[in-house]
Amino acid sequence: IISIIAMALLSACQIETQKELIEKISTRAGELTLKYESGQATLSGTLQRSTPCVNWTIQVTSTKDLPISSVNIKILNSNKDAICIQVLGEPQDIAKTITQVSEKTEYAVTFEEELVFSGKLR
Repeated sequence: IISIIAMALLSACQIETQKELIEKISTRAGELTLKYESGQATLSGTLQRSTPCVNWTIQVTSTKDLPISSVNIKILNSNKDAICIQVLGEPQDIAKTITQVSEKTEYAVTFEEELVFSGKLR
């Protein structure tokens, strides 16, 4: 009986550590999702492009500790100086996975120099 109770408690603990944390982030070009699951955080979404030359790029920097305690994510148009025809571009899907994070990791997400999210995922 004790081993059955121990197995049940162990199973409950494993379920708790597998929880998923999600934050929806609004930007001027669309909505992004920052999701944590099993030691990885993934930023994904679809962003509108004002011209076909817009190329959304994700830059990630983080602290060197493990698991990572702080992550800075910058989303920017890496083709800002390009001369382009003035028609709307097709929406662009973006995604970036960050490994070695935890439920306690702090995130700061900026979109074209504007802070759009800061804090822990819930």
